[in-house]
Amino acid sequence: MRAPSSSRRRRHRQEAASSPAAGHASAPACGSLTRWRGKYLFDNAVGFLAGARHHVSASDPHSRESFLQLIGCAVELALKSYLHFAGWDDDRCRAEVRHDLVKALAAAERLGFHPRHPDTRMLTRILSPYYRCHRTRELARLEPTPLSSERALRAADGLLDDVLATVAAHPRSGG
Repeated sequence: MRAPSSSRRRRHRQEAASSPAAGHASAPACGSLTRWRGKYLFDNAVGFLAGARHHVSASDPHSRESFLQLIGCAVELALKSYLHFAGWDDDRCRAEVRHDLVKALAAAERLGFHPRHPDTRMLTRILSPYYRCHRTRELARLEPTPLSSERALRAADGLLDDVLATVAAHPRSGG
């Protein structure tokens, strides 16, 4: 099953936010896909990724720091949404992965998640040591940068596509 395009995710986000019937941003992500455990985390990940897009071309260190923090939040929430889909809860996420993106990806992979974007592991490996300790400022100031903004954005976007495609292909749980 093909993952919804970024324009389809964007359209969902706009429709969910503008629809009074939607209430919370956790309205169904695409046509027939019903709400899943952890969908609220995915919806928040989409929002953080949208915020990161506003910083992608900025070159000053503060914007780069904000961009990396937003990408980290999007990746963390997307992976945790998959973990919730697979049966985890907030307490287990807090105990086993906290803000560690490498641990979150490894846990998701043990549960059957298969990221298709080639830069997903690279993104989590580079970002996690800084993100998990709230030190993205240090990563933002590294020269030369170990991770371009465009590449990070594509990898995070691919990760969200993969989570949504996996959930749509294997419906397991309701809201």
